[in-house]
Amino acid sequence: MRIRDDQGSATVWTVALITVLLITGCLAMTVAQIALARQRLSSAADLAALAAAQNPARGCSQAAYFAHANGVEMGSCHFDGVDHWVEVWLPAPTLAVRMASLLGERAPEIRVTSRAGPAAVPGVP
Repeated sequence: MRIRDDQGSATVWTVALITVLLITGCLAMTVAQIALARQRLSSAADLAALAAAQNPARGCSQAAYFAHANGVEMGSCHFDGVDHWVEVWLPAPTLAVRMASLLGERAPEIRVTSRAGPAAVPGVP
């Protein structure tokens, strides 16, 4: 009885390891892109809400201007009598869209809501 050779098994293991590393790298880059987009959205939402709070009469138009100036889309804006609520969104990053399409899914857009109002509410101590 002859012991079988293991020639070529290192190639199979190398290909498997490279595949796992590539997939892990793509997932890490996708998470990083989503985190970066979320930070950008959060900053843009805060700026838009602060701009709206500075001028309550034209708050939502100011918020839309600042959202557009920061390269994000305005989702919604409303004034509840004290605070301005602003929602902005961006489409998912390209790599996230591609990863989702590989899984047969659709990547959702990233949305962030921010609120801003006066430093002191009239009539409240």
